[in-house]
Amino acid sequence: MKRFEGLPAAEKNKIRFIHFNHTNPLLKPGSGALQLLQAKGFQIATLKQTFPL
Repeated sequence: MKRFEGLPAAEKNKIRFIHFNHTNPLLKPGSGALQLLQAKGFQIATLKQTFPL
């Protein structure tokens, strides 16, 4: 997040973080870690999520 924090909100919203260990709190809906990530304008990828190129 530090690397991308200076990007405009529209660009941050395009970023999806991937490859989390199954015990990572980011994978728990409503967790403080996920709320912080989203408050900073980022997202995590979800299973079978697709993106048009």
